[in-house]
This record gives sequence, C-alpha cells and structure tokens, in this order.
Amino acid sequence: MAIFFFNMTGDVDFNDEYGTELADLQAAKIEAVRVAGQLLFMNPLRLLSCPHHRLSVCSEGQAVFAIDITHA
Repeated sequence: MAIFFFNMTGDVDFNDEYGTELADLQAAKIEAVRVAGQLLFMNPLRLLSCPHHRLSVCSEGQAVFAIDITHA
C-alpha cells in the first residue's frame, strides 16, 4: 500500500494534504480517472472557464501520473 495525493490546477488550485492509501500505481490511475470524471460531470461549465486543468497524482513527493483537460 502507498499514499497517493491528488492535486488539481486550473481555475482553482487544490492540493491534497491528506492523500489516499491505495494498493499501487494502477489503483491510483483508476482513482484519478474517477475523480476527473466526477469533476467533469458535476461542474462542466467551471472546467470550460479555464483552458487548461491538470489532475496530478503524486507519491513520495513526485508526480507519477497526470490527466490534462485542455480546450481552445
């Protein structure tokens, strides 16, 4: 098990201070896709207000995975 942090940048920055304990990097990637999907579903207009958002997954102080949402 490892602790992964899910940080968001875009119109509003969010830094995960607590992290989530998950089995491995694959589980963290799946969780990142779920989080990104929830953000898109819950507030699509907010995501459209900024041309670039990034959901970064970090472990042990390093980014290990990211999802970028970009539009023109």
